[in-house]
Amino acid sequence: MLLVCDYEIIFKDDIEVINEFVKKGNIFIITTHLSVFKVQKKLKDLNFSYIICNNGSMVFDKDFNLIYRQDLKKEVLKPIFAFLKKSIYMGNPVIDVGYGYCRKEEYGNVIKARIVNLEKAQIMKDELLQKYPLINIYIDNTIFSVTNNKISKINALKWLSKKIKVKLRHMYFISNNVNDFKLGKKGKSFTLNNPSTILQKKFKVINNVAELIKKL
Repeated sequence: MLLVCDYEIIFKDDIEVINEFVKKGNIFIITTHLSVFKVQKKLKDLNFSYIICNNGSMVFDKDFNLIYRQDLKKEVLKPIFAFLKKSIYMGNPVIDVGYGYCRKEEYGNVIKARIVNLEKAQIMKDELLQKYPLINIYIDNTIFSVTNNKISKINALKWLSKKIKVKLRHMYFISNNVNDFKLGKKGKSFTLNNPSTILQKKFKVINNVAELIKKL
């Protein structure tokens, strides 16, 4: 059995149940928009099989060995980073190189910046997408993230599914994020009881990860 789970909805009370799930030979895959260095310490007591980081630009195995990576092209990274640095509507832009942040325009798989004005950030997103069609931009209330357009959690999961020889239609998914909507539609999908209305309409509602594992 294989369960794909959003990192942000794994809580302390879920860990023992997840560990037992993996111990029985099941596969537990974590997905997150965060970098591996942001989550590594918090996962030290959790048994998992793989983790998809940076919205799908990097995949690590259970020992945090890098097995998949997709970077922004340098000819795109440099001008976009410079553009965000000059903007008064963005704060503290950095380049995520997977294991930490830097401000050198050499390589990286995500450009991140703090959003100062959400309305202006949306306008900037539209402008950048029109000028650079080979990128993706993800916006939440606080963070502006740029990746190349081949990057997504679903694309990383498709690559991983071929590696481990488990088709997406045989996987279970649990998420609390609207941005994982396309990911969840591919399999048997669940969400927590306090997410957006969109997810509640499409996914089965549960209280926590442990509850779902006990039902599987």
